[in-house]
Amino acid sequence: MKIIATALALLALMYASIVHAHTLSFAVKSKYVLSKGVEVYDKPVAQTDLLLNLPHGFCFDLFWSTSLDNADFNSDFGDEINWTLCWSGVWRSVAIDLGVGYLDLVDLFSLNGGDVIQPYMVVTRPFSLNNAHTIAPYFRLEAEFPIKWDGLDARKGVHIFVGASHLWQLFPDWLVTSKLALVYDTGTFTQHDAGMLVNYEMSIGWNINPELRLDLATYRLSVPLSVHDRGTENIFGGGVSYSFP
Repeated sequence: MKIIATALALLALMYASIVHAHTLSFAVKSKYVLSKGVEVYDKPVAQTDLLLNLPHGFCFDLFWSTSLDNADFNSDFGDEINWTLCWSGVWRSVAIDLGVGYLDLVDLFSLNGGDVIQPYMVVTRPFSLNNAHTIAPYFRLEAEFPIKWDGLDARKGVHIFVGASHLWQLFPDWLVTSKLALVYDTGTFTQHDAGMLVNYEMSIGWNINPELRLDLATYRLSVPLSVHDRGTENIFGGGVSYSFP
């Protein structure tokens, strides 16, 4: 798998120079909680994301998470690397995003840990209310296929997200973004309960210039509705992102 991941990265870098608007972002969060409400690490983490836009709507995304309380970058579930090949397009004002990711969990670069293949699809329809407000209802479907789990009882399944995002242009260089979603988890990962939960996200961003954005504050809330093995999670953080040609 390490050879395949390296080949994907080299392919993305080879074509990256002929398209524009790549993004490199860095964030610090108070804990690492998955979108389905599962807390995988209860201490602060640093998360870096590199998105390379390729020709014909294709893209390559590299996500790296590392725990901040341990100098070893390959020691706990705060450490993770995701390799994702994706595609984005628009059909009749509807944005369509497709992709497949390889979630490299600890132990990294090894098939001895609990790695996962995760294909996904997102359908979004943005509506501009006025110059300051945009609302975008969306539907997201993602699946999980465990590769190899030594001593763990993992199972494949799907996650369904139905929600909407809101962008508020507070001032010319200031943005407030929020997202609310109802999530259904069929009980993937290590035999978690099947059921519903609610996710809410919010961030306050300052566009320092067209290339550099500072997320002064981010907040995420995950509330279980019909699952009993997950509690209410509050995640705080902040970060910065840089767009480059």
